[in-house]
Amino acid sequence: MDEVRSIDIAVCGNAAVNRSGARIGEVAGQCDLEVALPIEAGLVTEKTDIVAPVYQLQAIEDEIPNTEHEFSVDRIVTLTR
Repeated sequence: MDEVRSIDIAVCGNAAVNRSGARIGEVAGQCDLEVALPIEAGLVTEKTDIVAPVYQLQAIEDEIPNTEHEFSVDRIVTLTR
């Protein structure tokens, strides 16, 4: 880890995301932890794109409430967009 300066792209699993980048995680916060650790180490920064690959039905229009530990995604990728 000492040799890594920063991470350009982080890919995270999600149960659902909306267009504003709000997300509902999955697997009891595992992705939150996987992103939080490199953030704490200074490897994930504001310049890091956080990408959510989801099926189209997981990209919803509804509001998603964010909690303290949730982070938002920068890009949503589906099979069709």
